[in-house]
Amino acid sequence: MALSALLRKQGHTQFTATIDSLKDSDTSVTKLYNWGEIGKALQVLGVPFDQDTKTLLVAGDEAVLIDLLDQIKEHDTPSAGVERKKSNSSMRLKNNRPTPVEVGSPARPVNGNGQSNGNRPYSPAEEDDVTGSDYERLLKENAKTPLDFLVLTLAHALNVDGQRALDLLTSQPRILEKIIIHGIHGSCEGAVTWFQELFGKVRPFVTVCKNEPTSIPFVLTCWRAGFLSRDTNVVLWTARLYARMAYELSAAKMSGRAFEWFVSASPPGGLPAVIGCFRAHPHLKSNLFPVIDHFSLGNFKSLFATHLPQLLPSPMAYLAFVHEFLPCFSENVESRTAIAEAGVVSFLLDYCLDYADPSVSLGERAQALALLTDLWIEYPAEIESIDEGSHRLINAMKKGCKDNAWELQIVAHMALFDLMESFTATRNPFAPFIYKTLIFSFIENHPQESMRHFIASNLCLILEAHPTVPVGNLVEPLVKQISLHGYDNLDFDLFVVLARHQRLGPHQALLLLDLLGKIALSDALHGRLASIPLLVLLSRFHSEPMVIDYVEQYITLAMSLYLAAEKKNAKADKADKD
Repeated sequence: MALSALLRKQGHTQFTATIDSLKDSDTSVTKLYNWGEIGKALQVLGVPFDQDTKTLLVAGDEAVLIDLLDQIKEHDTPSAGVERKKSNSSMRLKNNRPTPVEVGSPARPVNGNGQSNGNRPYSPAEEDDVTGSDYERLLKENAKTPLDFLVLTLAHALNVDGQRALDLLTSQPRILEKIIIHGIHGSCEGAVTWFQELFGKVRPFVTVCKNEPTSIPFVLTCWRAGFLSRDTNVVLWTARLYARMAYELSAAKMSGRAFEWFVSASPPGGLPAVIGCFRAHPHLKSNLFPVIDHFSLGNFKSLFATHLPQLLPSPMAYLAFVHEFLPCFSENVESRTAIAEAGVVSFLLDYCLDYADPSVSLGERAQALALLTDLWIEYPAEIESIDEGSHRLINAMKKGCKDNAWELQIVAHMALFDLMESFTATRNPFAPFIYKTLIFSFIENHPQESMRHFIASNLCLILEAHPTVPVGNLVEPLVKQISLHGYDNLDFDLFVVLARHQRLGPHQALLLLDLLGKIALSDALHGRLASIPLLVLLSRFHSEPMVIDYVEQYITLAMSLYLAAEKKNAKADKADKD
């Protein structure tokens, strides 16, 4: 083998026996073994060989194999060996003067696939340095096509010669993807530098792209791998670059081609990459949103109704993705207006109501109810303008509250409390409907202890946060229900909140006084708990005539009970003595 000869030539004979005895088989296990042994030998020779390269070679990546063979040939040539010592890698030529940059002049246009159509290369003079002070001049004078621009910026960022940058962009895109995703020797500095360089020059770059609009898909695809990187900095700069690029393309009246590329499923465009990136980096949602926003502005209906369902065929995945990003669209005034005018709200309402039906799976129903809640909170005017839209939504919540699945009951009740919280703060006219629905559910769930406690705890939070909420509708059915079916410790937290609430009137206070007074007199276990809200009520309404009358009657009853108990105890003591 040529590799064995090279090892002998350079004095590394300890590896020759292993290389000569590599296994002759086409199985994956054999490939892994063979490339593992070859990799050890190559590292001794100074040829870069990492785990990512090994994986791509085992998978049959021809571009990586060709690049590896080129590097081995260079090590077999003395002059190339000297150059290799200077650069240490074909990917990194730090502080080296690059070879002539073969980028397109006007006679070398780039087509939609990134291939050069011309034969006349632009070659800078030998004193021109792409990595040094000549870079800005070269970029300004010679970047006549998008490919020119990309080659010059990539060569400058990676410190490689122009031909190498051209190969990476056109004939070896898989290697460029690897550089962007995994970096060079574990460092993603080169990819970040390239994206930063392009970010600062987006406007002149778009001006160049206007001369060749068919090149836009190729241009945008060059950076797509940045969304697949595990390096957060790479992802951040990828998102910034794409958002800025989409904005400038829109300003240059080229948003149509950009959107077509963005939503493309085959070959995959930007949206599939953003979805995958969000799954890997959910904490970067606020950084990924501008990419979706700028590429899709003016096409929101097709984005939500056509392209996202195609890329996310699972209703659960679609509902979850939209639920995550919908609030982001609402925070942007221009995007919010565009969504409202495009009919997206009506589409999402119908879609969610279909999957909130009892006939679908529990997970899909829960996700649909969560999205319905945010949809109504973010777009109340649009929901309420749809015929029966609000009532259909409330009915879906009611069905969830009565479902046999306890998990769905929790989701539905939390949705109602979220709506109550939002609508009370904004004085939405549907707040009373939501409030009454929660009260009815609270009374109806009295036998279900855990659910009743859950509802009571959230009612306490709502009433404490919003002192203007009327409590009369709650007090009367609550007192009646407890009088008939009993109480427990947690009910007294709600009694305290009601006793302190500013909307509690004398009539409702009297009902609570009567109930709490009876508990204080007759229940030794809960009597002390009842005395806390009882004293709060007496402190607030002590001057009310009806309360004064009640207190007089209450004291009379309490004293009569006390005296009767004392007489009974005295008789019992006397009988014991006799």
